[in-house]
Formats: sequence, structure tokens, C-alpha cells
Amino acid sequence: VDEVEAAISVGFADLGQTVWSGFKGALRSFDINRPGRQIQDVFLKHDFPNVTGIVSCIRENPMMPGLLAFGTYSKCIGLYNNGAVCSFKVNSGVTQLEFSPCGTKLYAAVRRNNEFVCWDLRNPGIILHSLEGRQSNTNQRIQFSLSHDGSQIVS
Repeated sequence: VDEVEAAISVGFADLGQTVWSGFKGALRSFDINRPGRQIQDVFLKHDFPNVTGIVSCIRENPMMPGLLAFGTYSKCIGLYNNGAVCSFKVNSGVTQLEFSPCGTKLYAAVRRNNEFVCWDLRNPGIILHSLEGRQSNTNQRIQFSLSHDGSQIVS
């Protein structure tokens, strides 16, 4: 019996042709030209053995179509491109991910933390920059945005 389950997070990919959605322990993709069933399931337990929890955010790399970053409330970030690329841990639950306009850097905001963290995708898992200063010691999801050239971050 099929059961309807609400997505926790969503993100467009493939120039808007695919919608990825995040659930507890899974990612699912849907083709917008074929409404209905998902076209792909990614189960964290199988594809990302070190990643657990609810997928809280999903973002596609603007320069590398098909490369997705996703974060979980269980302090994990995963990279996916038709299969697991890598995963790594962060200090707290991930609330937002953004790629730099050039696609080489990944920025993250996490719960109850006053910093943004940046990784160079050529060496994921090792922090490139830690940007501090925003007041966000709260459970609220406080958004941020990068300027079009990636030189400024606003929260």
C-alpha cells in the first residue's frame, strides 16, 4: 500500500527538469514532465552509511549539473552525483547549503551557531573558511545568501 509522505526539503536540479526532495533517511527525485511516482530513491542507510536523519536542505551545484549537496539535522553533509561522492560531519544540524557561483565552494549554516562554514570541493571535509559574526544562537532557520560574484555573504 502506498502512503503519502510529506517532503521536508526540496530543490530543483537538471535546469529545473528534476525535483529532489528530502525525507527521513532518504532522497527522492521526480521528473517534472512525468507527474506521479518518483524516478529515483537514494536511501541514506545504503548509499551513505555514515549519514543518518532527516534531509533538511538540498542544493545543486550551478557549474556541475547533477552534483547535489544535501544536509541533515543529524550533523551530516553528503555529496551525490548518480552515486555517493562523499560525506562528512559538522558541528550541528545543517539548515542551509549554498554553492559559490563558480561551483568550487560549498557554504553551510547550522543550527544554534554564529558561523558559516566553507569547504573547497576539491578537498571536501576539510574546512576552508569559518565566517563568524551573525547572531543565530537559536533553533530558527536563519537564511543566508551569496552575492552574484561570491564575494559577499548576507544573513
